[in-house]
Amino acid sequence: MRKTWLIHASVLGIALLAGVGLLLFSRRQPARASSGRGAYFFKQPRTCGQCHPEIFNEWVTSRHSLSAPAANPFFEAVRRRVSDESGSQAARDCLSCHAPVAAALEDWDFEERISRWGISCDFCHSVTGMQASLHFPGFMIRSDNIKRGPYGDANPRGHQAEYSELHTRSRFCLECHRDMLAGPAPLGCVSGADTPIHDDSISCQRCHMPAARRKVCTTRGIRERDDVFQHRWGGSRDREMLRQAASLQAEVRDSTLRVTLRSGFLAHPFPAGPPFRLVAVQVHAQDARGQTVWRNWTSDPLLEAPEAACARVLADEGGRPVPFWRAQRTLRDSRLLPGENRTLEIRLPPEARACRIELLYFLAPPSFLEDLDIRDRAFTEPRIVDETELSW
Repeated sequence: MRKTWLIHASVLGIALLAGVGLLLFSRRQPARASSGRGAYFFKQPRTCGQCHPEIFNEWVTSRHSLSAPAANPFFEAVRRRVSDESGSQAARDCLSCHAPVAAALEDWDFEERISRWGISCDFCHSVTGMQASLHFPGFMIRSDNIKRGPYGDANPRGHQAEYSELHTRSRFCLECHRDMLAGPAPLGCVSGADTPIHDDSISCQRCHMPAARRKVCTTRGIRERDDVFQHRWGGSRDREMLRQAASLQAEVRDSTLRVTLRSGFLAHPFPAGPPFRLVAVQVHAQDARGQTVWRNWTSDPLLEAPEAACARVLADEGGRPVPFWRAQRTLRDSRLLPGENRTLEIRLPPEARACRIELLYFLAPPSFLEDLDIRDRAFTEPRIVDETELSW
């Protein structure tokens, strides 16, 4: 196994004596595997699903299983653009989080079936620790028959188990969901380092992997327990989670619409995730006959009504808005903060007698999707976070 520049000699020696592999992702030198990809071995997710069918059925429809290029055309379009503009190495950097098994095996063409699964069971449960890395995730991987997880009394039949406190902590998730440097730009794929709560009083797992009652194998036999993490990782595609993230209230006085946005139970700004996420208030005003006579924006709120948008906008050195792989600084950050109430005042046309107000969530601004030639409604259609109607 060839050493990466992040591995200390003492750690490497222990790994070799134990007959296992340690993987540390680094932007300067990606994860290495020996020829034949024998240094790391990852089981197929369906193998795990034979004993964990409920968890597998949750995972297989989650964004973790669909994070790799073959299953995620939006990500692949972004990765190709990064490759075109910043080089193939920058595009490979993206795989460290989106397809970590492919990165570990250096399977850049996804020849191995396991590489196409995105973030798979055996990858996460082979993580033994982290080593700080300024650029890309410093996952330490031990490729053996011991699977790490959040329970100290696990006693499975198909493999050995080991308690891992790391798997209960936000740090495990934030190793990818944090500020990271993708390509030559100093900002890169900005994700979640602005999460204000890092003491695990509200962990990522608490909201995104809520507990369920399941039968499990323990040292005391097969038992039911109430604290088994679900593996759906609800987020921007989860309608219920979006509705819990924020709400709106509205009133009209003297042809002025006052819309108040209220942050829900959040430990991070809304929207979180990649820097192109966007939330916006759209107002549809109708006249006395019920005909729509005015909208505050029609196609792209960032361009037409930026005051109604909640987003982080990145810019180049000249202050021009650019995608994250070319960004040099933050131009503005209008995302809704935890616990924040924000009021917008919108002047309505005098003929308006009613209006419908929607709080909409976009995976990316329409102009950004158009530039990438993404037309699939699964990516272009905004999701309704909250809505209300008024008449006067």
